[in-house]
Amino acid sequence: MPDASQIAATINLRVRQLEAQGITGIALANHMIGHMQELHGIYNTASDQALRDLCRRFPGFERYARLMEEVSEQNQAMVVSGTHPYGDLPELPEPQGALPSCDARRCRAGARVSGRR
Repeated sequence: MPDASQIAATINLRVRQLEAQGITGIALANHMIGHMQELHGIYNTASDQALRDLCRRFPGFERYARLMEEVSEQNQAMVVSGTHPYGDLPELPEPQGALPSCDARRCRAGARVSGRR
């Protein structure tokens, strides 16, 4: 399995490629959906210091993490307000349920998302 640095480098490269093509925002998130599990894995295994270092070394990785945080927050807001297009679907039992919020602010603030480490 690749280490966090290799994963961040891969994400960084792909984000930069997509941005060079003018793909940003939700379109970028859609293109990068396959990397969500890898991002989640980094959040669950990397220390705060390691995550800050990855964000510093790989700006495309940080932009992707921030974007996914925004998407997560928007999704949660739709659920709470009752406007989520799939709000009538039942939640999946753990561990198959949705990934926890990927808090990109942690790159700077050092706060933990999952409460681990």
